Amino acid sequence: MPSPFLDKQGNSIPQENIIGSGNTAVVLLQNGVAVKTPVRYVWSSDSDVQVNVQSVRREQDIYLRLQSPRDDGSSGIVRCIGVSTEAIQLAYMANGDLRAYLTKNRPSPQLQLAWFYQMSRTLAFIHERCVLVADIASRNFLLDSALSLK
Repeated sequence: MPSPFLDKQGNSIPQENIIGSGNTAVVLLQNGVAVKTPVRYVWSSDSDVQVNVQSVRREQDIYLRLQSPRDDGSSGIVRCIGVSTEAIQLAYMANGDLRAYLTKNRPSPQLQLAWFYQMSRTLAFIHERCVLVADIASRNFLLDSALSLK
């Protein structure tokens, strides 16, 4: 089934490849890796796409800064596998986002407490590196295969 999103070459991205989307980027599952690329629609102007490209590039810089091998406080951040001109390759989070997970599952109080600890520790780490998180919401927290929060 086609989606409203286009790839870099202008081809429709199949809906089954999309694992998430936002205002400026769409996340695709490619070979077991989550690939974040700028949003492109059929109706997008060149300037709209350029704004989204710049947003992805800013996010690339942030991921690279936060995932320095010298810092072990970055364990709560999705691992950045690599970057290219207009994409970020990230570790795939098998259990999706926290909001969707909570609509289908009732985690134990111990797991919920562990999540709150992971959230606060990770946000403190991010803020210590002078990065402002402007959209703190359950949809922006991801769960890996072991239900660790990222």
